[in-house]
Amino acid sequence: GEVVEGHYIMVFKTDITKEVRDAHYAALNLVDGEEITHKYEMPGFSGYAAKLTKASLAKVLEDETALNYVEANQMAHAFACETQDGLPVGLYGLSRTVQRTLP
Repeated sequence: GEVVEGHYIMVFKTDITKEVRDAHYAALNLVDGEEITHKYEMPGFSGYAAKLTKASLAKVLEDETALNYVEANQMAHAFACETQDGLPVGLYGLSRTVQRTLP
C-alpha cells in the first residue's frame, strides 16, 4: 500500500490496563497539526491512529509499557465492485429468515 506520510497506527499491548492507556494518552502532548484521528477499542485489540511529527513519533516509541507495535498508516484502494442481475426476488426474504433463526 501507499504510505500516508506522518500518519501512524499505534497498537496497545493486549494486557494493557485502563490506567496505563490513559497515562499514555496524557503523555502525548500533541502540538499544532498533530491529532489522534481514531481510537480502536474492541476485545483483543486496542490502539489509535494519529497524525504525528517525527519528534512526537520518537517519543511515542519510547513507551514500551503501553505499546505492542507502531506502523505507518497506508492507503487502501477498492478496485472493482460487482453486481448480480437476475437473482430470484425471494433471495432477500430467505436471507432475512435465516438471520432470524441463527443463534
